[in-house]
Amino acid sequence: MKKTWYVLIVLVVLFTTCKNPWMANLVGNLIKDEYDGIVFRVASRSEWETIVMEKIPTAYEEGARKFYIILTEDIGVDGTTTYTFRDGTLLLPDINVTIIGNGHTLSLISAGNLLNITTPQTVTIRDITLKGLNNNNRVLVFIEGNYANFTMENGSIVTGNINTANINNGGGVYVNSGTFNMNGGIISDNTSNDGGGVYLTNDVGVFNMNGGTITGNTANNSGGGVYVSRGTFTKNGGTVSDNNANNTNGGNALFVTIYGIVTIGGNPYPNGFYDFIP
Repeated sequence: MKKTWYVLIVLVVLFTTCKNPWMANLVGNLIKDEYDGIVFRVASRSEWETIVMEKIPTAYEEGARKFYIILTEDIGVDGTTTYTFRDGTLLLPDINVTIIGNGHTLSLISAGNLLNITTPQTVTIRDITLKGLNNNNRVLVFIEGNYANFTMENGSIVTGNINTANINNGGGVYVNSGTFNMNGGIISDNTSNDGGGVYLTNDVGVFNMNGGTITGNTANNSGGGVYVSRGTFTKNGGTVSDNNANNTNGGNALFVTIYGIVTIGGNPYPNGFYDFIP
């Protein structure tokens, strides 16, 4: 009887694998466990590149939409100037990716964005450090498109990126439309011309700060912590402190243009500069 059940289980597994080519093709790093999606465990740069450029697009073509990338080691990867999650030059719409670091670091080893998220894609980071370069020409995390979503959860850190390009703002996170939800984590030690920590632009750009800390960031001009050029910044929680803007009246904590909409603790804040915000 036991042998019969064993044979039946093997047949079911084989049948499922044959019906789903991505399961057969992605055996190396794919693990399906307690997560409600496809899980990849990553320990090297080459594995990261293979998963992002080949395995996720392959699974996507077979209908998969939700993925987890879990780091098991510190990894250094090349920067990008185009979408992180794509199939060649084509973006992967409606993809949902959660990157879990387990305390590890994902670092840039060449100039560019570490994550480039477009519409309609959703990316969440948790318990991971995203580390930039001290001589980069891009923001570390770039968000673009009405339905592009990026979320920082507890234990996530965006740090160490110095954007030296005169035409590109934002040191840590740039929101060019889309939504950035900061539920926890830290944005620290980033530098750019405007918006050392976070730069928000476009009328449909949204930054919701529900928790976490923005600290130790520098703007060569204005908005050491946060710069709101356009769009909506809503601060429901968290802390913005000990940032620096080099311009007089540049706003160490926050700079808001006449086109920006800011609400902090339920209260509207007019355009201007703020060295401290509650």
